[in-house]
Amino acid sequence: MVTKNGKLCVRKGQLCLDHVQAQSVRRWVNGDSRDTTIMHVKSTISNAMRVARSIIASKPECNIAKWTLHRLLAEMQACECGLENLKSTYITDSMMLANLDVIIERRRANMTEIREFIEAIGLIMPETESMADAALERQL
Repeated sequence: MVTKNGKLCVRKGQLCLDHVQAQSVRRWVNGDSRDTTIMHVKSTISNAMRVARSIIASKPECNIAKWTLHRLLAEMQACECGLENLKSTYITDSMMLANLDVIIERRRANMTEIREFIEAIGLIMPETESMADAALERQL
């Protein structure tokens, strides 16, 4: 998770936490920018929603699909803290703050969409991650 005043970078197409040592030099050498970071954050959340919508459209019957929906919802909930921490990192950049606010609001709307589907078909949310993992193991 991104900590307060922490930064993200993109390495080999993946979002990574950026470490403090020689950060500015490394970011310059690798061509990192706020625009690239925000684009990858948006893309990651969009891809997660694409997967969720695909599962929802298939009206899942198997436990693996249900477990995947639960995990996507849990991970989308967990990313809010990191997004809020990014806002504290870029507190002086109004454009970055606006982009992060839009991402947070879209993420909340996406979570509502997943949650409503889960409730509509009467899926019971696993209480813990280990219970969900155990259920998946039994399914396999």
